[in-house]
Amino acid sequence: MDSSAAVEGREFDWFARDAAGRIALFATGGSGPIPELVFQAIESHDAAADLVPVSGWGSPAVWQSYSSAGLYAYDWVDGADAYRRVATPAGTVSPAVAAAVADVPLPTFHSEFTRALEVRLGDLQHGT
Repeated sequence: MDSSAAVEGREFDWFARDAAGRIALFATGGSGPIPELVFQAIESHDAAADLVPVSGWGSPAVWQSYSSAGLYAYDWVDGADAYRRVATPAGTVSPAVAAAVADVPLPTFHSEFTRALEVRLGDLQHGT
């Protein structure tokens, strides 16, 4: 199966690392672009996302789940053509999520998530 077809039109969460090694989750909302590198490891990104205990589906409260897991979170905004930051970490990355993404090829953000309110695909480079 074509990996792009596997996620087309559905909410898909993928991960990236920043220049300082911090991890962020990117929620496509069913239409956000996905880096080519992520397509090489769709199952691994799905498995890692499944380890984040999520509550509040369908409401802004869902972002607190990612914050509690120690992640930055970015949500796709169609009109902005960018992923917009919706959560910052409340602590360190949960050990389960850190272990799950340790061997996954992750795109790397050129800057740091601490400074980025928006991220575009052009701001990412191939993995670590």
